[in-house]
Amino acid sequence: ANQGGPAAKHLLHVVYAHRESCRMASHGAEDGEQASAAASGQAPQDDGGQAQQPTNSTDLQKEIDKMRMQTMHKLVARVDAPAETGTLPCKLLYLTNTQATLESGTEGKLRFKRMCEELELPSDPKLIIRLMPSMHGTYHWESNPYWRGRFPSKRTPEVSFADEDRTEHQLMLLVKEVILPLAMSTQVVITGTDQCGLTIAFLKVSLAYQNQLREKCPFRMIIFASAHSYEFKARNRLTVARAFRDQCQPWRDREEKFEELMAKKLGADKAFWPMLDMPVGRYSMILFECIVDEKKLDDGIVTNFQNDFLAMFPGVPTTSLMTFGTNKFSIMPMVADQIMRGSNLLLIDSRKRKDTPPDDIETARDELKELSKMLHNAKFQDAKYSNLLGRENETSKIHENEYGVADWYTTDMLAFVKALVNKKRMSVQTEIESDIKNRQRSLWLHAAIETKMKQEVQAMLRKTPGLDRTNPVEDVEGGEHTDRANQKIDDEELLVKATNLVMDYAGEELQWEFQERHRRFGLARDRIKATNSWQELNKQLGECWNAIRGCAFHDRAGITELQKDHEWLVFKKHGQPGKSWEKGDQSLEVDVDKAEDKDKKPDFTQGRDAFVGLLDSEFEKTYSRDHATLSKKAFKAKEDIWLAIYDILKSESVFTCSMDNLRHCRSQLDLIARIDYLPTENSLQTLVLLRRAWTMADIFCSEAHWYKWFSERAFFATLILGACTVLVVTSRSVIRDAGKDNEAVGDTVERNLLLATTLLGSLVNGITTLLEPNRKYLILEGANLALQSEIWKFRTRMCDYRTELTSSSYLLEQNEQAAETTFAHRLMHIESRVQQGPGLHRTKIFSIPATVDDTLPTFFESKEKKNKGAGKQQEDNQDYDDKSVPVIYHYSKTAMTLVPDEVAAGWKHSKGWLASLYYRCRHGKDIPAHLLNTDYNRHHQLDAGDFDLSTFNKLAEIAGWKSSADRKGPPRGEDNHHSPATADDYIQWRLVPLRDHYQELLPGYATTYRNGQLFLLAASVASALISAVSNPKPAALVATLAGMVATWQEFRQLETCL
Repeated sequence: ANQGGPAAKHLLHVVYAHRESCRMASHGAEDGEQASAAASGQAPQDDGGQAQQPTNSTDLQKEIDKMRMQTMHKLVARVDAPAETGTLPCKLLYLTNTQATLESGTEGKLRFKRMCEELELPSDPKLIIRLMPSMHGTYHWESNPYWRGRFPSKRTPEVSFADEDRTEHQLMLLVKEVILPLAMSTQVVITGTDQCGLTIAFLKVSLAYQNQLREKCPFRMIIFASAHSYEFKARNRLTVARAFRDQCQPWRDREEKFEELMAKKLGADKAFWPMLDMPVGRYSMILFECIVDEKKLDDGIVTNFQNDFLAMFPGVPTTSLMTFGTNKFSIMPMVADQIMRGSNLLLIDSRKRKDTPPDDIETARDELKELSKMLHNAKFQDAKYSNLLGRENETSKIHENEYGVADWYTTDMLAFVKALVNKKRMSVQTEIESDIKNRQRSLWLHAAIETKMKQEVQAMLRKTPGLDRTNPVEDVEGGEHTDRANQKIDDEELLVKATNLVMDYAGEELQWEFQERHRRFGLARDRIKATNSWQELNKQLGECWNAIRGCAFHDRAGITELQKDHEWLVFKKHGQPGKSWEKGDQSLEVDVDKAEDKDKKPDFTQGRDAFVGLLDSEFEKTYSRDHATLSKKAFKAKEDIWLAIYDILKSESVFTCSMDNLRHCRSQLDLIARIDYLPTENSLQTLVLLRRAWTMADIFCSEAHWYKWFSERAFFATLILGACTVLVVTSRSVIRDAGKDNEAVGDTVERNLLLATTLLGSLVNGITTLLEPNRKYLILEGANLALQSEIWKFRTRMCDYRTELTSSSYLLEQNEQAAETTFAHRLMHIESRVQQGPGLHRTKIFSIPATVDDTLPTFFESKEKKNKGAGKQQEDNQDYDDKSVPVIYHYSKTAMTLVPDEVAAGWKHSKGWLASLYYRCRHGKDIPAHLLNTDYNRHHQLDAGDFDLSTFNKLAEIAGWKSSADRKGPPRGEDNHHSPATADDYIQWRLVPLRDHYQELLPGYATTYRNGQLFLLAASVASALISAVSNPKPAALVATLAGMVATWQEFRQLETCL
């Protein structure tokens, strides 16, 4: 429009009219004339009747990009990518820098969801596997095939071609045996990038599975890439990139701009442009234009958008995998940021090293130096490259050591150093922390609470200034006065040394590479300087061109200027890409005919010196640039990378493995990528809630069993009394018929017996009606079962306690707090429901203590500090004042007394009032009532092991507490009633015991039911026989007994139970 074409102005009006039409259609057009004008293609007008136009084409492009961003899902195109067996369906989304923005909020999330549907990504992924850039492998250098001539040190950093092939094979096995099974296990989104060896390997291995499963495939790969990486290959009709480009008009429209900016960034020689072709497979791709202000190319938008893309899946755990190397550690700040946000990272070392990491930094430095020396001195006389490079068997110094290679596998080196750091830290810190975390599983509930309390006291002591730490608090196991958890591990020095080792090694490899280029350039320059004829200059220029190009002629401005005065210096074009492109798409040579032209006769020495002067000026620029950016000093000065490496080495979310040990790789990946809702251990609040829940369940169970026992006995007594009534009446009738009855005595006895049975029956029925034991049993047993159900649902974190998957420690803590709150509300609801039951609020149930005030911290301080304020009481106990006996404070209801542990231990094993006194001095209160009833402590949630069990008969029945070890924790393989439970634990500790319990009941129920039926059958036969052969009155007694048995069976519901 700015260029003044009428067609362009009309197009501008149509675009703006379309925008207004869309706006009115979405918000409702109130003015019919404006809607008609928009539909007819007229430009919107302002108040003065003038058409509203943008100030320039840039504003128009921004408006269009904004419209496209809001309808991003409509930009997704289907691409039928060519393959060996036909075509494969792929999805492509092409975005400019302006469009590469993901909006937050409700509308933004809806647009993102629609975009994911168009890209065929799983709607509800359970896991995200992020394949981080793994560069400098075979695929990377095959995508830059002509670099070997100009940069011979830039190729796959392996000592031999056999090692290179081995690494590629191990990479394929890693994907097939480790990554792919995890991707097949659930709904997974896999993200990759261009030039990533892991991405290409995964697509190759997974293609067969994708073709077989098609729409049922549980995973989907999405690749984030820059368009200019595929620009060169997309111009070839036989490539996969061309199929994608044909379906994307915005990409095609930017061809000239890409060529301009790539020449500016990468040089005018197209042989050294990226030559990536899009991989074969089923995947989605988001392609970025990466053009900033129409002036330069910047790939940073790719990483930023990928981070925003993954952030749109809140709560979905992300596992990152990384191997080979990166471009000068440039992405490490982003990697460190992702780790700090809660993502896990697995560093995979592709090199074959020793089985165990080195013991110290110096040993690791020596091993890395040895590897570097082998790579620098490696010489490969293999037809695979020698034919491609067209080298001859000359022995000139310019070809000496040119096959040496720098170690570009920086990620492997980082994994090697990280393994050393993990080993050193695990020997001390990880051992302590792992011991503390795993110890909770070996403790009963009361011991776990005690341990957790002491851990919190220790943490408080470490944070509180001014406290005496010379004698730490009692150990978490309650034994020796050592606090292993309080040992501060100073690993800062280790981390700093390890970070410096990584930075030193990477900087040395970069410096060696550019020094090697400088050396080769110097040799080539000297050979050019030593020529004495045009023919010799032309020959040396052809042989040394690649060495010269390593440090000169990034652009051709200097050569173009020199050619104005020296026409004999010309460029030779090498045609289509092929073997000749090892010297670039053009190479410089001497036109001997023009140089020896008799008319012009250019001076050879002057021309040679002018060309050498141009080489010197080009080298000065390259020398300054390389020393400013690629030297070891310059690399170590990058503080952001240094801090990123430090954070990665320090993080506990970064794991390492070796590609040669696939079993270890699988175990590490399963460890960090497992879909697990369970915490590693319970918090103190959770333990207290579980103790209350188990206590209430035990109380309800115990009381329910008592009501059940009473209900059964009362009902049985009613049946017996009824039978006795029938027996009395029947016996009197039989005796009277026999003529042996004494009327006076008989009437009195009969009347008294009937009165007694009637009164007893009324009494039993009255008590039963008053207590309602059957109803209370049903309510209490139902509450007990409900509590146990809630406990197990909470321990397995299922149903209402199931939380979102996340790798963030903050979100994990928030999820656990939400689960605890839900569990507490459920407990209160069940208790209130029981309390509202008929008559239960008037019983003793809710007067039974259901908890213990043992969550108040008690400090065990040093004896020296206690002696300062002990006063006269300390003098009274001088007999026990030995340095080996720690002195502690004991609290009672009345006063604080200072008693040595030996005296307290003597009280502990005494009987009667001394045991009570010991408990009062130790805990400051009388013995809790619930500790006197073992039925209230079936799940070891309360500690009754401090008492002399012989003093209290009921406590003597506490199962398994025959030693201090038994009082602390369960035997191996048994449930501790509080640890988070997996599915296997639930089956083993919940379902199997219930199954065994009911299997034990079945034989008894079956036998009782069978015997009852046999008795009823026998009673029927006996009643018939008695009625037929003798006096029928005794048959009433038999019928009464049969009715009593039938009623008892009905009351017990034996048939229903079976």
